Amino acid sequence: MNKDYKECVITILNLILLVFIIVIIWRLNAVLGTGGGTSNKNNDTYGFGLDDRDKNCNKKSDSRGQSTEGVPSRPPLRVVANGETPKTADELTKIRGLDPSFDARLFIENASTAYEIILRCFSEHDRKTLKPLVSAEVYQGFDQVMKSREQEGHSLRTEIISVDRAEIADVELEGSLARITINFEVSLASALTDSAGELLEGGLENINKNNDLWSFERDLKKKTPIWVLVATESV
Repeated sequence: MNKDYKECVITILNLILLVFIIVIIWRLNAVLGTGGGTSNKNNDTYGFGLDDRDKNCNKKSDSRGQSTEGVPSRPPLRVVANGETPKTADELTKIRGLDPSFDARLFIENASTAYEIILRCFSEHDRKTLKPLVSAEVYQGFDQVMKSREQEGHSLRTEIISVDRAEIADVELEGSLARITINFEVSLASALTDSAGELLEGGLENINKNNDLWSFERDLKKKTPIWVLVATESV
């Protein structure tokens, strides 16, 4: 009887431990699986509408069939992320009040990934991937530039070497609509070529420093939230 009682207690404790482990795994998946936001049906692991960092943009050819062979590969992005400053702390606190899973540092890292992919898709004329990541106004501006290049037979290759610094520059919250502006300091190389492949401007061996302000927007109350690029500015 005593032996049966001990076995029963051990079984119950094992079941409790198993349930505890399952709960922990579920909680980790809920937080890490969304990159700082509510999970969505698209399994977006970055919170910016991206199922994979280079799912469509890191290919051997771009959307026009232009070969990307011979382009030197770059090391993984180096992101120096500053999440909060006294200027933005109050608004970020309000955002966390609406979305407790929001993490400023993780947001910046994911925004840096979005920055790279949006620029690369713009360079390679990958409209299908680009369109859901940006607002209608931003897409229209990008599309006009892409159409101009296509008409002139020009191709642009852009390689991001590193994101040297990324920090939140401004935060706005109107109701449930949040807008976060990030200051990106980026090292990149770009080359513009004609239809014959002759270099017109730049060069992949020339690394330049870019300083951009990008604003991302999201309705925190939506069930399938995605941070969308709504404004860009070079500084």
